[in-house]
Amino acid sequence: MLRKTCLVLPALISLLAAISASLPWGAPASVSLALPLMALSVIFYWGIHRGAQLPSPVVFLIGLVTDLATDGPMGFWALNFLIGYAIAVYGPRWNGERRQGIAALLLFGVAIAIVSVLSWLLTSLFFLKVMPLSPLLTAAIGALLAYPIVSFVLTPFERMVGNAMLYAPDRKDQWL
Repeated sequence: MLRKTCLVLPALISLLAAISASLPWGAPASVSLALPLMALSVIFYWGIHRGAQLPSPVVFLIGLVTDLATDGPMGFWALNFLIGYAIAVYGPRWNGERRQGIAALLLFGVAIAIVSVLSWLLTSLFFLKVMPLSPLLTAAIGALLAYPIVSFVLTPFERMVGNAMLYAPDRKDQWL
């Protein structure tokens, strides 16, 4: 039972991040825009480390939940989350290893830049006017600076998922 729970942990944590990002915190526009980008950082982290446990249809559904919760256009965050996830999963690897540390931060910087530009373009098209770029830029920088903290917080959970995958489900003497 615990093993199965550990294997769905990436999806549950990502969904929790998306829902908490959609709550009305009463923050200024730049902060409230940064919160879904924080959820993107969680999805990006899981895409790098445990992409198999967070498949793209789940990322799409998490994006739709975020769209519904933020009362935004349907598919807006779903598309942005899928783009960030695709960069994490299919982005370049160094020496065949998964990306960690500075390499992961740089790749997240690329992802957040692409998602921010796309968000700005889609928002401008949705409202049929050029939207101000400064709130989005502030939100993107905040999400980029917060990624190391997100990575630090999620690392123990990632190890737990990795350990759950190592144990064979047919052994009777193990606790997972």
